[in-house]
Amino acid sequence: MCTKMTNKDFKEKKIKIAFILPNLGGGGAERTILNLCSNLNREKFEITLILGKKKGEYIKFLPSDIEIFDLRVNHVMFSLSKLLKLIKKIKPDIIFSTLTHMNIVVLLLKYLFSKNIKIIIREANFFSTAYKESRNLKAKILPFFIKLLYNKANKIIFLSKGMSEDFYRVFSNYIEKPKMLVIPNPINIRKIDELKYEDIHEQLFEDGNKRIIAIGRLTKQKGYKYLLDAVSLIIREISNIKLLILGEGEDRKFLEEYAKKIGVSKYVCFCGFKSNPYKYLAHSDVFVLASLWEGFGNVILEAMACGIPVVATDCPSGPREIISHMEDGLLVPVRDAKSLATAIIELLRNESLREKLVTNAFKKVGNFDVDKIVNIYEKLFEEVFKS
Repeated sequence: MCTKMTNKDFKEKKIKIAFILPNLGGGGAERTILNLCSNLNREKFEITLILGKKKGEYIKFLPSDIEIFDLRVNHVMFSLSKLLKLIKKIKPDIIFSTLTHMNIVVLLLKYLFSKNIKIIIREANFFSTAYKESRNLKAKILPFFIKLLYNKANKIIFLSKGMSEDFYRVFSNYIEKPKMLVIPNPINIRKIDELKYEDIHEQLFEDGNKRIIAIGRLTKQKGYKYLLDAVSLIIREISNIKLLILGEGEDRKFLEEYAKKIGVSKYVCFCGFKSNPYKYLAHSDVFVLASLWEGFGNVILEAMACGIPVVATDCPSGPREIISHMEDGLLVPVRDAKSLATAIIELLRNESLREKLVTNAFKKVGNFDVDKIVNIYEKLFEEVFKS
């Protein structure tokens, strides 16, 4: 028999939230979960973290009071019974899942959980383009499960308005619109301010070159091929440049070979994953996001917070909701190396434009500070818990 909770119960009980995701690798979804876990009010919320496998670059940054459960599997789909058993043991009030395949796993098990457990899922990418561009066979069956299961969630979070509108356009016959809401990713401005002043003892910052920097997984989505093409155009006019690419991914070998093929290898450094990317941003001259699609584009805000001017592709759907063109950043067409090159050259040469963009960007990033975004999440968790 289910006992109705009183207002007094709501005030006294900590809301127990179980965050579930495959691992804590260095992606935007993982960074958002890290920010939430680190900043939710401990007087109101009790936090547990369930990982498919306890690995990833962000593990070491988790607060010590968070209990981590390791399923020890590469694919959670292969361990449904283990996950179900763990959920029954933890007995969370709310399950928070992110990434589409993880969301589907949680929703598949929904009716085997206690009826009192609420489920919030978070989408991390612009669905139409990500689905169309995917090389992964798994992605081809996702729409079927989204249609079947997503409306079973209590709430569905999207990172941008464009992302939400696209998703509803595709699945409007299967999802109740009131369940959908937009919450952008947070950035921790205080932490960025601390980390961006760390010293860099690397030769590539002592060579007198202008530094162009890009950060993100080395995948097709991030459009690095077009950025390398842009470098081949830039060096015709400005030869003392270095492109720093921070991140790892499946396309690294292809991109290294492509850089050699078009003759820009000596102008490019594939720097790998960096636990503190902010000091690299703060010591660079231009940040570039060349993505073909994005859920949001958190790294744009992080670059802005580091005082570096930004060039981003006007891809679906995040950048245009962050950047006001020619006011606090520059937007260029997708898959257009010439436009990328032109914008980068302009920022390397035009000091007054650089200063204008940086000044206006500093004013904007406060809207996305972790305190504000976490406050939105806390109100959502309380609302869902009481529903």
